[in-house]
Amino acid sequence: MPFVERFEYIGIATWTIVLLPNFCISFWCTSRIIKKVANLKQKYGVLLIFMLVLIIIYFLKTGQQIYTLTNYIGKIGFIIDYGYIPLLFFLILIVKRVKKKYRTS
Repeated sequence: MPFVERFEYIGIATWTIVLLPNFCISFWCTSRIIKKVANLKQKYGVLLIFMLVLIIIYFLKTGQQIYTLTNYIGKIGFIIDYGYIPLLFFLILIVKRVKKKYRTS
């Protein structure tokens, strides 16, 4: 069985099975956001995101470029998690208190 001698083929296929659902969920979530924000059909949103990802992948040639991209995306995610979402929470609390104050007056 010469095919099994190249164990990487089995390993790569296994990782594809593991990673594919994560990519599908990400594409679906992103297309739902585009649908809600831009009033674009979801199937066109998926195609748009898919094309954008393909273009980005095409331009990433070295490991350093991939590292830079993942580092940048990680920083953006950190800012959203620990900055933007708590800020929205406190703004909503303030707006609710102001509305409640004006209703009782």
